[in-house]
Amino acid sequence: MPARILETHRQLFSDLPAVPKILHRLRSMLADPEIPLEAVGARIAADQALAEGFLSMRRLPFFGTVSALDRVEECVLVLGRDKTRTLLGILEAYRLVETSDQDVLQLKSLVWRHGLAVAEAAVAIAVGSLCDSLGGVPDVRALDRVFTWGLIHDIGRLLMLRHGPGDVLEIEKEIRLRGGSRLELERDVFGFSHDELGAAFLLTWGFDEETVLAVRKHHTIDDQSPDELTWLHLGEVAVMRLAGEEAHPKEGLLEWLGFTWDDVRGWVRGGVPSGTPPGEGLVT
Repeated sequence: MPARILETHRQLFSDLPAVPKILHRLRSMLADPEIPLEAVGARIAADQALAEGFLSMRRLPFFGTVSALDRVEECVLVLGRDKTRTLLGILEAYRLVETSDQDVLQLKSLVWRHGLAVAEAAVAIAVGSLCDSLGGVPDVRALDRVFTWGLIHDIGRLLMLRHGPGDVLEIEKEIRLRGGSRLELERDVFGFSHDELGAAFLLTWGFDEETVLAVRKHHTIDDQSPDELTWLHLGEVAVMRLAGEEAHPKEGLLEWLGFTWDDVRGWVRGGVPSGTPPGEGLVT
């Protein structure tokens, strides 16, 4: 590995941001059963930026029945401790890139929109495939997991953007003009790919092991991968292909599952709502 890439590798890993104090405090509160959820909600509401981000996510499927609620405290009571903890981690992760550079902000917004689209597509594939093959629906907790993974799966791209915005913009330009593998281009510049960096970051920030592994493996699933990771992988491929980008599922995966690309495309087109993505205020 060239010396320049080694130095970039070292700097980027040593520059992984620490868990913000507010997130550490809120996680501690959520872990203490003696602290009521009302107190957690009040603490979130006291941080204007965090509260706005929290409420901007209300229309996501992850929230379920929370969409009609207007106050953070009410949302926290309905979501419960685990979902609130997960959502806070995602919100704080997306707040890492703060800049006035319009090109960087546009790419940050694109990463968020891509994550949301993949999350929704993965859920649509999960529901469609199980309804068609088994006549049933997947466990709600499994849908929650795959949706969460979709939102956060490309967090490594944001970390690269935070560390070397010019390099990332050049990678994006190269992909637009000539195509090629994003993972290979990232390794050429940074010494590792966004899935590798994202997993290291989530591990540092105390995300659960399943989420860390999903972020690390969503490009490289295998026969032992759980169903949720397969849905995530197919969701990303579907979103990219429907956007006109070159993307392919793992070789032999669709045949092994008994699906066709037309099946997947139909589930995604039928399950992903149109219009402005909810949570857009998170990335402005």
